[in-house]
Amino acid sequence: MPVELRLTAFFSAPVDSEALSKFWLKVDKRGPTQDHMDTRCWSWTGASNADGYGRFYYKGRDWLAHRLSFLLATGKEPKTVLHKCNNPACVRPSHLQGGDTKDNLLDLLIDRIYTDRDVA
Repeated sequence: MPVELRLTAFFSAPVDSEALSKFWLKVDKRGPTQDHMDTRCWSWTGASNADGYGRFYYKGRDWLAHRLSFLLATGKEPKTVLHKCNNPACVRPSHLQGGDTKDNLLDLLIDRIYTDRDVA
């Protein structure tokens, strides 16, 4: 299913289509599948930080790639953007959801519980 990019008043100037083309050129839509997801991840192939999150410089700001992908797809910039797929390199909008610090901590705790259970 194609991704509809909706741009909002967040951007004070027209979106630079060349920059966005460069963004999407750094995405591999044949990324890994996760057991609990119905669709493949879209893996970021550009620069990343030490935690595996993609980085992209856009409009004078260094963005986490998944946050920019979420903003472009939804027009929203929440406090946190969570990965439903638990893959920090994923930028597929349908694998991302907005949240806050509490949601992020809860998500981390649940992941830790299931990881520990699988190891034991």
